[in-house]
Amino acid sequence: MHLHITVPEDTITEDAAMASGETAAEAPETETPVTEEAREELSGESEAANEAEQAEDGSWAEDEPATDAENEGVVSEPAQPQPEPAAQPQPTPEPEPRRALAQWVSVNKAWRTREAAFLSGSAFSSAPTIAPDGSLTQMLAIGECYFLLYLDCSFPHPTGRRKLPARVYLVSPSIEECGQLGLVTSIRQHVDESGMCYICDDGFYREYVSYCNGVSKRPLTQSMVRLAKRWERGVMAQKARVFRQQRNATQWGDQRYDAYQGYGYAQGDSRLAQVSSRRQINLGSAIFQDGRASRGLVPPRDCQRIVMSSRAFAQIYTETQARISTETGGLLLGHYDNGTWYVIEACDPGWNGVFQVAYHEADENYENHVIAVTSRLYRHPLVFLGMWHRHPGSLDRFSGTDDVTNWQYVDTCPANGCISGLVNYDPDFRMTFYFAQQDGRRMRYTTVDVEVGDELFDRPELLQMATMADVNARDWR
Repeated sequence: MHLHITVPEDTITEDAAMASGETAAEAPETETPVTEEAREELSGESEAANEAEQAEDGSWAEDEPATDAENEGVVSEPAQPQPEPAAQPQPTPEPEPRRALAQWVSVNKAWRTREAAFLSGSAFSSAPTIAPDGSLTQMLAIGECYFLLYLDCSFPHPTGRRKLPARVYLVSPSIEECGQLGLVTSIRQHVDESGMCYICDDGFYREYVSYCNGVSKRPLTQSMVRLAKRWERGVMAQKARVFRQQRNATQWGDQRYDAYQGYGYAQGDSRLAQVSSRRQINLGSAIFQDGRASRGLVPPRDCQRIVMSSRAFAQIYTETQARISTETGGLLLGHYDNGTWYVIEACDPGWNGVFQVAYHEADENYENHVIAVTSRLYRHPLVFLGMWHRHPGSLDRFSGTDDVTNWQYVDTCPANGCISGLVNYDPDFRMTFYFAQQDGRRMRYTTVDVEVGDELFDRPELLQMATMADVNARDWR
């Protein structure tokens, strides 16, 4: 028997094709008889060629598993464990305040690098805060006074209204308080675009001019700190003189003091009639103490913990975010029972409020309306608990103006005291709540733990809204 194979066209040599007068592409197929022995020889050559091609491509097929006879007598060595690759150290993420400060510097490196170096290297109690508009604020405490250093987003250039881009605001005591107490210094007051007062004198203005002209190499924030120290020395000296005059003019002796009328001044003394008006309030220095049970301390009996609803927390957070560049605040409504104060609602200060960098004033008519309307929405009508407001930087203590406000709210609250909360961004959102009480002629503040969440209410019925039956059962006369 004979087999026939077809020889591929490309096996015809070019010479043979030319000899026949045809090109390689036009050469016809030819059939050649092949014997059985030739077929086996060609098959072996084909397999050898395939193996050579696989060796060149590196695509060897997997070896067939060895038989038991082949494995007999062969001892396989245990697989050696491969050493794990050494863990690569992860880069430490840069803290958020430092990253924000670096971004602030990148706007104008030539002028802002010195300021950032001074702020980072000085012993401030908190990191500077960068507002969304690009302005920088830094809290500064000197003695009993608190200041807010402010660099406008246009720094070092003047603002759009040709005002100084670097200002020192007085937070506590406020300029209004100093005026009421008769504390006057040689440092003048100026008004910014929002109507807020800041302090400045001729020395600081000359330093700013020298700074802009390249004459002074001192950071301008350092000059702002020097200005604040000059103001603090002057007002403290003036305060000591006023105190000595009041002490010499007043016969304290056995006179009886009332805790509220006149805010601690003796009644019936004609010599005190001019300073006992509500415009000139002079409370003693407030007392601050920590009563957080989470720190192993003993909280006050009347307020051991504060539980805030998710709605109240959302109201406080959204209001501060909406007015991130200024102070804001509002009132707190809820219930208190057996040492636990339940904050259910937190209102805002109203559209007609005053919002400034280091001061805010609520619209009282708006607040009185809102708390009345909100209170009656619940099955158990809410009562007034206190206030909350934001402070600049990391200042989580109350100012003299806050003391007077808290004093009045303690009288309004039906309990033996009220709660008062402070919100800070340093740089993240932070709340600090105090239980405020009157202590003679001064305020006493005790820090209390705050928990947020409706599920934490021991009395969940306090969160229930009023039904039609509840409303109809009330006496509306």
